[in-house]
Amino acid sequence: MLEQIEKPTEFVKDGAFNLAECVKYNFKNYILSLDNTDPKELHELFVSQVESVLIDEVLKWTGGNECKAAKYLGIARGTLRSKRKKYNLERKREQG
Repeated sequence: MLEQIEKPTEFVKDGAFNLAECVKYNFKNYILSLDNTDPKELHELFVSQVESVLIDEVLKWTGGNECKAAKYLGIARGTLRSKRKKYNLERKREQG
């Protein structure tokens, strides 16, 4: 099961969590951390990191049930399996 975490106030807009603001904040911090070096492959970096966390958390939420996770993610189960392998998210289905 997922644990509820506190929402940082800067990521809440009209009482709802704003994912875009979270990404914007973290992107700006990432760019600042580069210390004037040119970034490389930003799209792949951000997509892979966000996608892998999303898939992992949805799988935890569904107790490892790939059918439910794929449905909630809006992707085919085969696609989910491919992405699990890509991001090394192999996990046994949780019991109970």
